[in-house]
Parts: sequence; structure tokens; C-alpha cells
Amino acid sequence: MIPVKLALKNFMSYRDPPEPLVLDGIHIACICGDNGNGKSALLDAMTWALWGKARAKSTDDLVHSGQSDMEVELEFTIGEGRYRVIRKHTKGKPGRSGHTVLELQVTSKEDGSGFRAITANTVRETQARIIDLLRMDYDTFVNSAFLRQGRADEFTLRTPRERKQILADILNLSIYDELETGARKKAREIEVEVAVLENDLAVMEEELKKKPEVQGDLFRVKARLSEAERDEALQRVQVEKLARRKDLLEVNKAELERTRERTGQAQKDLHLLSEEKELHRRRIVEYEAVMEQQNAVTEGYGLFQEALGRKEELDRKLARSSALVEDRSRLEREIDAERVRLVGEVEGLRSRVQTLESKASNIQAWEEELAECSKRLADLDELEMELKQSADDLQETSVKIRHLESSNERLMREMQDLRDKVDMLEKGVAQCPLCGSSLGEDGLDHIRSAYEEEGLGKKQEYLGNLKVIKEVSARHETARQEMDKKQGELARERRGTQGRISVLERDQEEGIRANEELIPLRTRLDDIDSRLAAGSFKIDTQKQLEGVTSELEALGYDSLAHKQVSERLDQLMRYEELHRRLTEARDRLPEVQQALELAESRESRLRSQMGVDIARQESIEAGLGALPQLERDLEGAKSSYEGLREEERRWRDRMIGLQEALRRMDEMEAGRAEKRAALKQATRDKGIYEELGRAFGKGGVQALIIETVLPEIEDEANRLLSRMTDNRMHVKIESQREKKTGGSLETLDINIADELGTRPYELFSGGEAFRINFALRIALSKLLAHRAGAPLPILFIDEGFGSQDGAGREKLLETINSIRSDFERILVITHIEELKEAFPVRIQVTKTEQGSNYFIN
Repeated sequence: MIPVKLALKNFMSYRDPPEPLVLDGIHIACICGDNGNGKSALLDAMTWALWGKARAKSTDDLVHSGQSDMEVELEFTIGEGRYRVIRKHTKGKPGRSGHTVLELQVTSKEDGSGFRAITANTVRETQARIIDLLRMDYDTFVNSAFLRQGRADEFTLRTPRERKQILADILNLSIYDELETGARKKAREIEVEVAVLENDLAVMEEELKKKPEVQGDLFRVKARLSEAERDEALQRVQVEKLARRKDLLEVNKAELERTRERTGQAQKDLHLLSEEKELHRRRIVEYEAVMEQQNAVTEGYGLFQEALGRKEELDRKLARSSALVEDRSRLEREIDAERVRLVGEVEGLRSRVQTLESKASNIQAWEEELAECSKRLADLDELEMELKQSADDLQETSVKIRHLESSNERLMREMQDLRDKVDMLEKGVAQCPLCGSSLGEDGLDHIRSAYEEEGLGKKQEYLGNLKVIKEVSARHETARQEMDKKQGELARERRGTQGRISVLERDQEEGIRANEELIPLRTRLDDIDSRLAAGSFKIDTQKQLEGVTSELEALGYDSLAHKQVSERLDQLMRYEELHRRLTEARDRLPEVQQALELAESRESRLRSQMGVDIARQESIEAGLGALPQLERDLEGAKSSYEGLREEERRWRDRMIGLQEALRRMDEMEAGRAEKRAALKQATRDKGIYEELGRAFGKGGVQALIIETVLPEIEDEANRLLSRMTDNRMHVKIESQREKKTGGSLETLDINIADELGTRPYELFSGGEAFRINFALRIALSKLLAHRAGAPLPILFIDEGFGSQDGAGREKLLETINSIRSDFERILVITHIEELKEAFPVRIQVTKTEQGSNYFIN
């Protein structure tokens, strides 16, 4: 990973730099500036963008003071690919955590100008994708390629186990951890499979021991099943015989019920026929009585029809008359409404004309008052200029007072200095305070007198200034108060005059508009007055009203005649019912007479059939006496038959179960050999995967790989350490240590040899410890940069030079220059001025009130 461009917003001390930090083309550079300016924040921004981690304890602490969100955008290259990661964070509110957004993009064009998103569904998944891309997590990075400020001993202070794990991460040995986990998991799975196979074989052996016993049981069950089938067949024949006899008696019983129902129904029908004959006879008598009044009913019905026709004619006239009256009322209301509207409009126009005439009559007076107000504003402008001149005079007085006060402060200091000198003389100082020569008693008196005379002169000048300040300040304050009063009165009068001018200008404009509006209003008022006087409005409605009135008069509706016809119709109404009944009698009399004859014929046939049914009932009832005993016999036979059927089913189920058991045993014998072969193979596979788990573990292949790279780390660290210490110090890394109880212990101890002997790293401190740390960390960084497929050929060094003297710094710079070809980008942070010139490129970091900024030179 090679950083190319970094853009910040609200990150730590950076508010919103105008341009991104472009690192493209830089091989080795120094990030310099005063402490606290934000040098380390640039490297923190890169680690936070890539891994979401930096120096702060919480992400919210990274947000610029006073802001609620931040954003870092980092472009970097890996091999031929160019990527961009954008991480944003918004601070949480009280009681709620913050929110982070993470985006990952890859260039979509050959020139690197366009990007397409390869962001995963969640922040966690996108972070995992970035770690896979870099093939390194944050902890491994800060323990190898990033020497953080004050944390150069990040690797050396770790426990031996942690050091070994860091080496494993740098060497990408996690794949062996995955292989170890997979092998041990597979061994456990096969172990479960072996247990299952052993259990299955044990169950099979136990089951197959029962096969001879099952075969004997099957022979005996088949014999008992044959006996049960024979007994069941005999009992079934007996049940069927009894059932047929019972079915025959049931048929007779059903016929008896039907016969009884027919007899009961015949009795009901005879009763109904009797009632029907009586009804027919009564109707015949009624119809014959009506027929005797035929002439009177016919005459009365004719009079009824005549009266009905007259009433219908008068009803039609009444309906038309009501409609015409309603139309007349509606038209009269419309005419009256239009008259009222015109009268109201006339009154409104007259009121509006009066208002406009009043406004138009005041135009001349408003113009004269407006001229007076304008003249008063000009006078106020002259007064304001006079007050401004007074304010300038007051300002000059204030300057004079401040000058006198400053002069008195100076005089006070000078008098205090003279007092101090006099005090020195009072203490018996025998030397001149100016030239340092010895002074006698006369010399002391002379100098003392000179100091006192000079102090008295300054005091008189001080008191004179004080008196002038007091007098001038009093006059200044009085004049200032008077001017403030006049300025307030002037401002109030100006506001009042300007307000009155605005009112007068508005009234004048309204008067002019009123004069223009009066002419059409007066014309409209005269027009409406003439229309009201002549009644020339709603002309079409007035014509409609005349037509409705004429038609109402021509209709000639007579309400009295209408009432008399209605009363006559009520008197003749009974003839309508009598005429209906007469018509019915003429039409229905032959039908009723014929229906009476048919009812008498049906009655005769019903009585004959009922006699036959009663005789059949007596015959069937005699044969049904044997049915109860037959039913009891049948139930007993059925019960016996069901018992035999159940017994036959039990023996058949028993036979099927034994046959199925023998079939399973036959299959079990065939599968036993396969199970034995599978158990043998699984046992062998389990041993293989257990051996692979041990081989892929920390003490296997991983330990061998670490053993192979330790000499490379030692050689590189000793080469650098030799350069920095004039070949006085050498490092030795031991991966195994002898136990006190015997045997060896896996470790990663760091021992240092110098002119005093070999000692553990922990016994070194200060500048020597830093040089040891520096050499080891550079060796780890080179290992990280050179290992196969490593995507991080970079080195970050944050401070650390302060613990070195001048010679030590020179050695460190030489060491950095000696390894520059091993890394594609080296960034070094320092605040030491004399070190900046040693670097070809300097990234200067400054801090302002708007936040930190940077520029490259």
C-alpha cells in the first residue's frame, strides 16, 4: 500500500484544508512543524481511514473541536491497482453512540481518473475487505511499519508470545492457523463418525443374534393365522344369513310406516275436502245474490265514472295552476332582488364618491405641509453637521486626556525608579549606580540631592497634569452629556419629520388616485339612478312574469267546483266495489260450481283407498312380531364375527412385523461388511488429520518458518545497530529457551551484546533503547516490505530523535538514508529544526485559528 493523496475535513486539529495532501512522486519526506501543530494527525488520519483506529481512545475524540462530524479520504496504490477509501463519522448525541460510514472504491479507468464502488453491505464487512486487500491489520502495522510517537518500543516491550504472533502476522502465517483449525475440525468430525460407526456395528451384531428366534416365531404365527381365517369365514356366512332375514322384515316395517302415513294423510285430505265443499257452496250463494242486483249496480257505476272523469280534469288544472303560481312568485322575487341590489350599489357608489371627494379636496394642503417638512429636514441636516463638529472636538479632548494620563503613568514609573535609587543610597551603597566608581560621603549626598530634586520636579509635573486632567475631564463630560441630549432630540425629530413626510406622500398619492377614480364612479351612479326610475332592469324576467299571469287567468281553475266533484265522487265510491264483485260473480260462478263437483268425486276415491291401506297394515303388523329376537341374534353373530376378525388382524400384523424384521436382518448382514470397511478408513483418516493439525500448529510449520526469518531480522537489525553505535552493540533473538525442569520452551527473547556483555533488552534505556528499538522495527518493516506479495512497502517514523545527541541524530539520519531503497515511501515526523534540511522534501505543518494546514516545499 503506497499512500498517494489524503483529504481531511474536521479531523483532529484540521478543520477544512483548501487542498488535499498529494504524496505522489515523493520517495522520502519530512513532516515538520512546531509541537501541537498536527504533524502526527496526518499519519493518524491514514490509519483511521484504513483501519478505523488512531491514538484517541474513542472515535468521537478525533472530531475537530466544536464540530459534529468528520471525514477522511485516502487514495493509495497496491501493485498496479489504485484504490480510494472514504471513512465518515458523526458524533453521537447524549445516550446514543455515533454513526460511521465506510466506502471502498477501485479505479475504473486506466489513467486512474474514475472510481467505482466495491463497498460491502456493512461497515464490518467493508473493513474486512480492506484488511484482506492490505493483508495486514492495525496492530501488525504499528508493530512493524509505523514507529509511533513515544511508542518505538511497541514490539520490544511485548511478551515473547506476542512478539511471535506479530512475526506470524507479518509472515502471513494465519493461513496455517486456518489449516490447523480446519484439520482439527475435520479430525473431530471423523471422530464423531467413528463413534457412530462403532455404535452401529454393535447394534447390528446384537440384532442379528435374534434371527433364529424370529424365524421360529414366524412359522408358528402363520399356522395360527390359517386357523383364524377359517373361523372368520364361517362366522361371516352366519351373519350374512341373519342380515338378509332382518332386511326383509325391515322392508315390511318401512312399508307399514308408509301405509300408516297414507292413511293419516287421507284423513286430513277428507277433512280439507269437506271444508272446500262448504266454501264452494257459500260462494255460489254470494254470487247468485250479487247477480240479482245487476241493474242498480250498473247504473250507479256509470255515475261514478262520470264524476271520476270530471275530478281528474280539475286535478290537472289544479296542478298547472300551482306551478304557474310558483313561477309567478319566483319571477317576482328575482325582480325585487335586482331592484334591492341596484339600490344597494347606488348607496355604496354615493358613499365612495363622498370619500374620494374628501381626499381630492385636501391635495393642496398636503402639498404645502410636505414642503414645510422637507425644509425642516434640511435644517436638521445643518444641525447634525454642527453636532458632528462638536463630536470631533470631544474626540480631541479625549486624546488630550489620554495623553496626560499616559504621561502621568510614565512620571510615576520614573519617580519610583528614583525612589529605588535613593533607597539604595540609604542602604550605604558605596559605588555609583551608573559608572560603578567608588563614592564618598560627599558624593552620596550630592547624588541623593540630585535624585530628590529630579523627583520633586517630576512630582510637580505629575500634579499639574492631574489638575488639568480633572478640569478637562469635567468639561468633557458636561459637553458629552449635552451633545448626547441634542443628538437624541435631533434623531427623534428627524424620525418624526420623516414619518410625517411618508404619511403626506401616501395621502397625496391617494388624493390623486381619488380624483382619477371619481369620473367613472359618477357616470356609473347616474346610469343606475335612471334605470331604477324607469324600471329598466330584469326585462326578460318581467316579460316572463306577464306571460305567466296571462296563462293563469286563461286557465280558469274553479276550486269550489273541484270540491263539489270530490264530495260527489266519495258518495258514488261504493259502486266501484259492487261493480267489481258483479263482474267477479259473472266470471267465477261456473268455475265454483265445477270445483264443487270435483271435490265430491275426490272424496269418494280417498275413502276407497283408505279401506285397502287399513287391511294391509293389519297383515304386516302380524309378521313383525319376530323382528326383536332376530335383531338380538344378528347382533350376537356380528360381535362374534368382529372378535374373529380382530384376532385374524392381530396374527396378520404379527406375521408382517416378523417378515419385516427378517428383511431388515438380511439387509443388515449385507451392510455389516460396508460398515466395517468405513470404520477402518475413518480411523485411518482421523490419525492423518490429527497429525496435520499438529504440523500446521504454532510448534510445527509456523515455528520452522519463523526460525528461517529470525537470522534475516537479526542480520538487518545488527547492520543498522552497528552503523548507529559504531559497531558497539549487537542483537540476538532466541526462539527457544532451556527449561529449569528440562526440555526447551518456545519463546522470542531479545538479548543485546555490548562492551559490558550480553544483557536482555529490558536492561537498556534512553537513547540506547531507542536505537535498539529503531533497528528492530526497521528490520521488521523491511521483512514486511520484502516478503512475497507484501502490499505495504512503506515506513512511517513519528519523532523519537529527541532522545539522541547530535552524533546519535547523525547516525539515525545515515541509517534512514541507507534503507531508502528498501521502501517506496518513507515519512519522518520531527520538530527539530536542524533535521529538516537533511530531507529532500519537507511537508510543513502550521496551525491557525481556523485549524491546521500544510504545504510542501
